[in-house]
Order: sequence, then C-alpha cells, then structure tokens
Amino acid sequence: MNVGLSGEFFGRPWTGTGQYSVRLVESLKKTGTAVTVLGGGSGNFLSKVHWEHIGVVLAARAAGVDLLHVPYLGPPIHSPRPLVVTVHDLIMLALPGYRGPLPYRLYIHLALAAARRAAVILADSEWTRRDLERYAALPPDRIEVIPLGHDERLAQPVPAAELVAYRTARGLPDRFVLYLGGFDARKNVPLLLRAAAAAGDWALVIAGDPPATRLPLYPDIRTPAAALGRRVIWLGRVTEEEKRHLYQSATVFCYPSRYEGFGLPVLEAMACGTPVVCANATSVAEVAGEACELVPPDDEARLAAALQRLMLDEERRAVLRERGRERARLFTWDRTARATAAAYARALGR
Repeated sequence: MNVGLSGEFFGRPWTGTGQYSVRLVESLKKTGTAVTVLGGGSGNFLSKVHWEHIGVVLAARAAGVDLLHVPYLGPPIHSPRPLVVTVHDLIMLALPGYRGPLPYRLYIHLALAAARRAAVILADSEWTRRDLERYAALPPDRIEVIPLGHDERLAQPVPAAELVAYRTARGLPDRFVLYLGGFDARKNVPLLLRAAAAAGDWALVIAGDPPATRLPLYPDIRTPAAALGRRVIWLGRVTEEEKRHLYQSATVFCYPSRYEGFGLPVLEAMACGTPVVCANATSVAEVAGEACELVPPDDEARLAAALQRLMLDEERRAVLRERGRERARLFTWDRTARATAAAYARALGR
C-alpha cells in the first residue's frame, strides 16, 4: 500500500494541520506504511483551491499511489483513488462568527460535498464526529475517531539547571502561568487576562504573536493586559524545540478555549507534567479527562479561583502532574499512525 498525502500544510509545522501532517507521516513510516507527500504549500486562496481539486489529483496519478489522504477539510471533488480526509473541527459551522465571507462559505460547501464522497472520514475527537453529523450530515458509518498524539520528546525531563538557564535567557520568573494556543475569539484570551489579574501576583507568560492590528475575529487583548502591567510577559512565536523547556518551566498551564476540535496544547502540557486549568468545553474536556482542573467556559470568577488555588497548592499540582503524564500516555503518534493505517486498509476495501 502506497499512500499519497497532500502536502499543503507540510511546510507550515507551526499550524495544527502542519503538525498533524508532519507527525503522522513520520509515524506512519515507522509502522512500515509507504507514504508519498504530494506537493507543498500552494500560496494564495485561488492557487490553494486549484491544488486541492486539480493539482493533488494529477500528483496522485503521477506518483501511482493506491490511496489519497487529504489531512484537512480540503479534498478534491473527484479523486482517482480511494479518498481519506481528516476533519479537525467544524468551527466555521458551529460558531456563527467564523462563517466568513461568501467565497469562504462556498469553499467550505464544496469541501463538505467532496468529503461526502470519501471512503473514510477521520475526526480528531468524538466532539468533532458529532459536529460532522450535526452540521454537515456526513455519513456516520464512514466517520472514524482517531485522536492525535503528542511529541514524546516533550515528555523527556529537562535537567533543573537547564531549566534555570532557559528561564534566565528568556527573562522568565521562577513561577508563572503559561498560555500558548492562539488569539482568535474562541480562545478566550481576554478572559484569561482578567482572571489572571484577579488570581494573585504571579506572572502570565503568553507565547505567540497577537495580530498587530484589530481584525474581526481577534478581540482586543491589550486593554485587559494593561491591568497586569509588567506581570504579562510576551514571548512571541516559540519553536517546537523550545516548547519542552517552556512547558516544563511553567507552574501552571491555562487553556480557556471555548471551542476546539481536539486541544493539542492541553495534551502537550500534560505530557510535560505541567498542571493544567482548562475550560470544560467541547473536545478539550474529552482530552483532559480527570487529569486537569476543569472550569465552566466564560466563568471568569471560577477561572481566577482555580488559578489561585493551583498556584498555591503544591500537593494538588503534584497530583495533576502525575495524572497528566498518565493521561498523555494514552495519546501517542504511534497509536494514531497504526489506527490511521488500519483506516487506510478499510478505505481500500471499500
């Protein structure tokens, strides 16, 4: 079996789909599955659509693959080979504010029509599976849930002296709350900033680059950040290599997102042994299980109380560290790859 995987996001590992594409290919090859990455990033919107419906089809034919896997919601309307498509989430249908202008809505309509022709549709979580049935009317018998994995290198303990050197180089205090995961509206970063201001005198470290200008789906985070003053530390974009040091340096990781298709940062933090506070919403709770402090989404007071309690309670942090590591062991890329290879076999059988 030779699988052709669309490489549209392969060169963008900082995105969720990029991470999924890269890690899946690495892990599939370890299982003995032959994978050919087809093409690369296609540039602007029109060239992306051309690639998805024409370019990838021609590339699959030229490569002589047995099966085509598109690792995001962008499959071709006609595929020369049995088709597998991964759908990470349906934010654009579940949340009205994310539906976008008419060209984007037409693009999603076409993508869903193409997905209905797939032999197998992979969903990252039970929540996404339910959304696929609820919003897109995709055939339930062809939807399979295969959770993501975490990079097991993250779980390798960093020596204490090395963590001290890292914090010094990055200007980080000994104790801080960490946020990593984007800045669009569903991520609830303004809520986190307000809760952190009420939770105590600890620093809040924010990884990533918020937009320099106001955009429709990106709320103002500078105003609530002003209430914390110098307690907010902006790191900018961090590399995959840096994540291990950052997670393991944090006292608590907080992820208040109100909608996710999976919630990979929560899994990464647990794998690193970092205690987690997150919203009890959508797939995040599914990933977290009982290994995190879950608070109702949009409840600022409960979030502040959870952060304060966890920052002060070393015994509780120790419990969550152990539970988190144990929970994370259930989500590995090896397990994801083996389940995906089995889905490929079923797709070929259909």
